[in-house]
Amino acid sequence: MLKVSGALLVFFAGWGMGNWRSRQYQQRIKDLQILQLIISCLIGEISYARNTLPEAFSRISEKVASPFREYLQSVAKRLKEQTGETFVRILKEQEQTVREKTSLREEDWDLFLQTLGHLGYLDAKMQIQLLESGRTELAMREEKLRHQLPEQKRVWQSLGILGGAFLVVILI
Repeated sequence: MLKVSGALLVFFAGWGMGNWRSRQYQQRIKDLQILQLIISCLIGEISYARNTLPEAFSRISEKVASPFREYLQSVAKRLKEQTGETFVRILKEQEQTVREKTSLREEDWDLFLQTLGHLGYLDAKMQIQLLESGRTELAMREEKLRHQLPEQKRVWQSLGILGGAFLVVILI
């Protein structure tokens, strides 16, 4: 009896891992949407409000959920300190604190940081064009992932079930 219940536990653990991976895939889509929201808000802050970058990041942080809120707040704080560090360096340093709390991949963060990296150096029109280009690229990634989602969910859930069943066979 103990062997069977242990085998069932292993089976359900494998199934749970498949479901967990599937949820991670869905969360990546949501995180990409948040990055797009941040960029959209930055476009508004630059084109209409004409706020400084620290003010813009601080205001946008109020519109997004954790961990992005903390990321934007920490960037705003570091920018206000005016330590002489480059904007890109501040973005990258602060990104390390939030990265593991999201489902975004390295290439997602790289695109986001690349999009924001030239803010403050270009005129408003060029900044907006750069932000719109980055937002479009993120939207294309999101759409591709959304299209692949049903298939990926089936794959990860099936792999979880098969992995659990394989471990059950090995244990019995």
